[in-house]
This record gives sequence, structure tokens and C-alpha cells, in this order.
Amino acid sequence: MKILRSVFVLSAFISSQLLAQDYYVPIKKELEPVARLPLESFELDEAKFNYRLPQDITGRPLDIQLTRDTSHSGPGRTYKGPLATASCLGTDELPACVVQHKDLKINKGELLAFAQKKYQDPRLLAQVTAVQQVFSTPNEPIGFIARRALIKPRTDLGIWESSMTLPDGRKREQVRVQLKGESGIFRFPDAHGKKRKAHGELAGELSSVFTHGAYISGHWTLQKDKGWFQWKLNSDKSGFEGSWGLISSNGSRTVEGTWTGTMP
Repeated sequence: MKILRSVFVLSAFISSQLLAQDYYVPIKKELEPVARLPLESFELDEAKFNYRLPQDITGRPLDIQLTRDTSHSGPGRTYKGPLATASCLGTDELPACVVQHKDLKINKGELLAFAQKKYQDPRLLAQVTAVQQVFSTPNEPIGFIARRALIKPRTDLGIWESSMTLPDGRKREQVRVQLKGESGIFRFPDAHGKKRKAHGELAGELSSVFTHGAYISGHWTLQKDKGWFQWKLNSDKSGFEGSWGLISSNGSRTVEGTWTGTMP
């Protein structure tokens, strides 16, 4: 508890930007963007504090259940449970909490499997696995929770008007995307180019589509080419920014360009 209080005092010096997301794994500055993760469930009142840790850093659904420690004296409220201790300031709707976990039994195999499913971009995968390592290595990993207003998730994420940049980074191709569950199609319009127009509309397939939090990722095939895509949705899920690349026969990946889109 002494360690937790010390960290809580130090957290007062952390900028509000650092706590702009639900859960933050303390880490070096260059990895901060991927160390801010949304909680999958959250409940806080005078008697209890319950939340589900981001699966990105646990590899599996992991619920934390805490009850109020009424013996605590001092600013804020303290909660305790078998897997964590938390100290919170602020209101139930907009709290700022420091949590110290224990006995989480993180499985590195589960961590890697989840990361490889969600993060197709090799650069992002490397960053996320570094965050996982920081969170899972200590026996008592510490994190920060700052709850903000919830944005109701959209379920109509099936059709997108998008554009892709080619490897040279200069030319953009218009692409219409249609997702349905774990599969989909993407189409280049007839006006894509005279050479392709002679063969009609050019279309490819999407597979292994995985949606989790603000991310949509998966694989694509187009004629003889195979590759991956990685999108990150904006706050109201009306648009995305991301990247795409190729997957070679030996499984290695290259980054070929960007892929952005909006709801029609």
C-alpha cells in the first residue's frame, strides 16, 4: 500500500493528456500512444470498484473486483480485492485512480496470440508486445485509470468509402469496402484505370477480420497477391486511419502504404 500511495502522489504530476484514455500502462514516452487502452467494462461507486482489464495486456478476459476499504484515512477512496488495490480521486463518473495488481497469472502464449490476431501491422505489433512485456513482467503491475464519457459503439460498420496510397506514397486509389462478420470484399471502381477497366471491376476478398475496441484488422487477397490491413477508428467510429501491406510466402510482412476511409 505504501508503494501505491507513493505512485499516486507522483501521478499528480502526470499530464491530463496521459490519462486521456481509460487505462494507462506506465511506459517510456515513445510507446505512450499504444499504452493507453480502453477498459472493456467499468463500475465504480462508494462501495465497489469493478473493471475488466484490456485484453491487449492480459491475453484473456480478466475481471477485477474490489470493495471499499473503510479503514483508509486520507484523501480519496481506497478499494481492495484479491487481484488489486486501488486509490481513487474525482467522482464516480470521472475518476482518476492508481491501481496495483497482483497474482494476475498472465500467460505469455495468450498475450502473443491475442496481439497477433488484433495487430496485423508489424510495427504496431512490435510496440504492443513491448507494452505487454512491461505490464506482465513485474509481480505487481501498476496502472492508471481515468474514466471519460462513453461513446456508444456503432454496429453499422459494414460499408466504407476509402482510399489507399500505393508504395510510392504519392498515388491514391479509391476503394469501396464491405465488411460482414469476419469476411468482406473490397472493390476498385471501373474508373480505376483504363488497363483494369478493360477487365471490368477489380475486386478482392477480406478474411480473418477482427474488430476489437477502436481497431479493425485482417487479411486481404487480390488476384495473386496476399496481404494484411490495420485500421484504427476515430472517436465516433465514422472514419478510420490505417495501413496495409503484403504477406510473403514465408509469412514475412512489408508495409506498402496507408488506408483511410469514412462511412458513406
